[in-house]
Amino acid sequence: MDLIVTHNNADFDAFSSLVAAKKLYPKAKLLMPGSQERAVREFLSLVKDKISFETERTCNLKNVKRLILVDTRHALRIGIAAKLLDNPSIEVHIYDHHPRMTSDIKGDKDVFQEVGGTVSILVDILRKKKKTKFTPLEATIMLLGIYEETGSLTYRTTTKLDVDTVGFLLSKGANLQAVASYLNRKLTEEELAFLTSLISSTQIIPINGINIAIATGEIKKFIGELGAIVRKLQDVENFPVLFVFFKIRKHIRIIARSRLKELDVNLEIGRASCRERV
Repeated sequence: MDLIVTHNNADFDAFSSLVAAKKLYPKAKLLMPGSQERAVREFLSLVKDKISFETERTCNLKNVKRLILVDTRHALRIGIAAKLLDNPSIEVHIYDHHPRMTSDIKGDKDVFQEVGGTVSILVDILRKKKKTKFTPLEATIMLLGIYEETGSLTYRTTTKLDVDTVGFLLSKGANLQAVASYLNRKLTEEELAFLTSLISSTQIIPINGINIAIATGEIKKFIGELGAIVRKLQDVENFPVLFVFFKIRKHIRIIARSRLKELDVNLEIGRASCRERV
């Protein structure tokens, strides 16, 4: 059995990459470990009868012969699927747009391309097969992934391939109105309050002529989607480079955003252990 997995706290690029990879591996099962971003959960509730996913409670790893990772290559982010990496007989394929690091999972097949969204890589592969068919729903899901990951094609990391893929998906019936409704949601009261605290904590540090914005916050309870809050912080304050440090119990989570070519933060910065005093 083939198993396709993405990272926990899945965003639309992760979700859409699963859907695209399923077209490359049609007999595979899909697994989203842990929870998903709120907008993704809401979307999933509408399409649960059309797209089937495994959860960590329902997924049986016994018969997996090939593991396919999309939008990540970090063992700590794929939940129970990481257990499969201890079996050398299992083939591992990786499709990701994050630069490789020494701590990454090593794949028998590793497809990397410096593009805005991982789903653009997968759609490009599918396009070259020519006979692949896309439903309007599939095209809309994939368009969601690209638009979210590239800030609707405005982020510095956006490439020609992302733009070309958008045009292709629109030709396959992708619904732009549906995309806009999910990406332009308002922050909840809790998220807005936390955003305000981040703005208050922000310091600007000039390094080699570049103003680096650094914000910090402590999370004692669930306050919403951190990725959405950071995107809003950068948009509101128009920071060219932003690092946000979240203290979550005894761990630190870092989310970075850059609009400058000179400073590439296109890395998966996950959680790192820390002491009580940070």
